[in-house]
Amino acid sequence: MTDPTTGATADEEELNRRATNARYRVHGALALFIFAIGGWIGAFFTAIFYFFPIDDHWPVWLAIVTGVLSIACPLGAWWVMRGAVRDLLAVQQARELPGLRSVTGDLPLWDVAAPVDDLVEHLESLSENDVPYVVYAERSGRAVRITAQWLSEELRWRTFMQRGRAVRRWRMVVTLNVDRGTYTFTEYQASSQIVGDLARGTLSGVKSWSRGKTMGAGHVTQVWAAGQVTSPEGRGMHGRIALTPADAKVPVFTILRAYGWRPKRDTTFARAWEF
Repeated sequence: MTDPTTGATADEEELNRRATNARYRVHGALALFIFAIGGWIGAFFTAIFYFFPIDDHWPVWLAIVTGVLSIACPLGAWWVMRGAVRDLLAVQQARELPGLRSVTGDLPLWDVAAPVDDLVEHLESLSENDVPYVVYAERSGRAVRITAQWLSEELRWRTFMQRGRAVRRWRMVVTLNVDRGTYTFTEYQASSQIVGDLARGTLSGVKSWSRGKTMGAGHVTQVWAAGQVTSPEGRGMHGRIALTPADAKVPVFTILRAYGWRPKRDTTFARAWEF
């Protein structure tokens, strides 16, 4: 059954409800962590007042409260966050993502890590699609690094990364451990300014890249499809107004897992960062 107001099916509505609930719990976990910081500060002052000869009085009740907060809140935050992330990942894995198969093509089903050459060939084939990012491999001895990055310099794609005169940049580096069939990754983000004409100007250089990871688990409902944009000016066919890291991350990690490669620690929390 489809909701006439949103166009979403009952299953999609249920997934959206679960994702929203999980996001609220993430916010609750962050609030508990803030209380934990207050508890740690209180425990620090308790130690100072009780272990050093200071004349001022530190109330016993306050010492007890801060002590409880310093222990209970971190444990509670971890427990709530773990459950919320597990639910976000479950929601994400239950979704069929339009556009994904058009980019990845047919996928194998390896139970163990496939030969790295086969994996790299499939990953680099992503660049042959009509998508606003490129994927390439770099080798140094037995070390292999896979880089996926937005094509920020190309005018056709810039509009999807642009806000005013600022143009967002993003890239991800995946390091493959050939001996163990595992990988680690990190992401880098920055921005450039358009120099000259807003539509045709060049981009300024990047002063610095910020390093970190983005988590889209529970939020991703589609990925950038091959051939989604037909206009040279970069107007989307489906009303997309922005490019997100997940548009490149999901195809890359889908291929990695199809070829039997896994993160160094294949936990629920680690998987959630792959969206």
